[in-house]
Amino acid sequence: MAYPTIDRPYGLEPVNLIGGQVFAGSTRMVPIASAYGTSIFNGDLVQLTATGTSIITSTTVPSTSQAAQAAVPGTVGVFLGCEYSPPSGPIFGKIRQQYWPAGTVAQDAVAYVLDDPDAIFKAAVLTQTGATNANTGTTIGFMSQAFVGTNAYFVTGNGGSTTTGNSLAGVTGNTPGASNGTGNVRKDNSTTAPFRIVQLVSDTASTVTTSLTAAASSTSLTVASTTGVFPGMQVIIPAATAGGAQGLYTYVTAVTSAFALRNFTSIPAVVGEAARVLAPGGRLVLLEVDEPGNALLRWGHAVYFRRLVPLIGGWLSDRRAYTYLPQSTAYLPPERELLATVRDAGFPSVTKFRLHGGVAQLVIGVRG
Repeated sequence: MAYPTIDRPYGLEPVNLIGGQVFAGSTRMVPIASAYGTSIFNGDLVQLTATGTSIITSTTVPSTSQAAQAAVPGTVGVFLGCEYSPPSGPIFGKIRQQYWPAGTVAQDAVAYVLDDPDAIFKAAVLTQTGATNANTGTTIGFMSQAFVGTNAYFVTGNGGSTTTGNSLAGVTGNTPGASNGTGNVRKDNSTTAPFRIVQLVSDTASTVTTSLTAAASSTSLTVASTTGVFPGMQVIIPAATAGGAQGLYTYVTAVTSAFALRNFTSIPAVVGEAARVLAPGGRLVLLEVDEPGNALLRWGHAVYFRRLVPLIGGWLSDRRAYTYLPQSTAYLPPERELLATVRDAGFPSVTKFRLHGGVAQLVIGVRG
């Protein structure tokens, strides 16, 4: 199926709250000064003045590569519309709009402001086109899974649409530089930016196919055509066989396994494959059974796990399955060997946690 597409940004659209909580549309009503002279559009950031009225937040993307986007004191949330009585009086009730028209005279004007600090927003990605970062531009750009967890600039210089009432603000990464064309590269987190990317949505998903060539002794790949390929896109090379490993997918952030490790025929091959697909800093998480370190607990656990579990399991269900369960632990290597296998596969940082007195283990490796 084809993904939906958008042709312009739409500001910040609330979709959820941190932790999967539902955003129920709760907003705060904040006054707007009569005749305030700047239009505020749905999805714009707003701030409070010293007198307690709301105005559009004035922040710009720094032109210097990887520089911080300065915080604006008084910023309280995102504008989601407004209401006010027309100058001729509320004969037909108050006017409620997606945006605040600049210069509107109304003594009772209020803005609907989402000020929940746990709110998560959806925003369009905008592309950077020059050698330096820009605070304008409405061309839709691309970000891949590698951007998740990094900070993003907020582009505010586009104004908004008086037809839809929506802001034309969006988020962007850092400029890829003049020699690399238009697009985005990840902004490093050494300097601040207003928003953290927590997930990607499919609104701007795009698939571009091209061919690659390389000399037998070369580690570089030559792209046959760069049409439609921009910095920030996720690159998948399924037919590559460099180093004997097929496919280069270094965008995965986590690989997990729960009580399955002892069923693999080759544990080194499994953790090696995990290392191949994980991006630097990605995590391999292995949850498995274990034996307690304490001798008395180890004896009690052995009686329960190797005798009572097959007996009770066989009485309630499939006896062969519950007989195999304790026997399968024989395929698990000793602790030192298991940790060394994970470390040698490309996880320089490996940590083991004993759970429930040692009857289970949690091994976490961080990709180097």
